[in-house]
Amino acid sequence: MTVAKMSITWCELERAYTLNKNVITFCRQRTLDEKDTRRHNQYLKTFKPAYAEKNELFDLIDWITKQRRNNWIVPYSTIVDFEEKLKVYIDEYDKLKLKTTVSKKYTKNRICIIVEGEIDRIVVQTLIRKSKIQGDFVIIPSYGKYRIVQNTNDYIRPFAETFDQVIVLVDTDAKTQNNLRLSRRMHKLY
Repeated sequence: MTVAKMSITWCELERAYTLNKNVITFCRQRTLDEKDTRRHNQYLKTFKPAYAEKNELFDLIDWITKQRRNNWIVPYSTIVDFEEKLKVYIDEYDKLKLKTTVSKKYTKNRICIIVEGEIDRIVVQTLIRKSKIQGDFVIIPSYGKYRIVQNTNDYIRPFAETFDQVIVLVDTDAKTQNNLRLSRRMHKLY
C-alpha cells in the first residue's frame, strides 16, 4: 500500500507499531465475516462491501494480522458487546501499567494468563478467586488461539518482559488422542 493510499488510521497504526506502542484492534464481527467473503471474491473488480466503507479496510485488517506483535483483532457484535470488551482491556491494561511501575520488591508473583476468549477469562478469573491462589494476575483474552499458536514467541515476548510468568491457555479441536499428539507436534505445545 502506498502512503498516498493509506488512511489516517493506517498511518497512525504504522507509527504506533514503529514506536512499540500497545495496539488493541476492535472490529465488528460482520466486517470480519465480510472480509472472508471478499477474500473469496478478491479477483472481482465489481465487489462492493455491504458493511465496510471501502475494500481497503480489509487490506488494513490483513496488515494488522501480519504484524509480529499486537496482531489480533477483537471481534464485537453490538456496541454493548464492544463496551464490555473495551472495559476488560482497559481494566487489564491498567493492572499491567500499575505492575510495571511498582518495584518487584513490593509485588507478589506477577502472572499474565493469556486465554482464547471472554468466557475463558471469566472461568480462569473465577478459578483463581475460588482457589484463593496468591499472585498478581492479569488475564488477557486473545480472541482466537490461532493467532497465539501461529507466532507464539512473538506474541508472548512483550508479556514475558513485563511479568514473572506468562501462562497461555488454549484448547484443542482434536477429537482423538492421535490428533492431539499431531497437533502438539505441529504447534510445539506440550
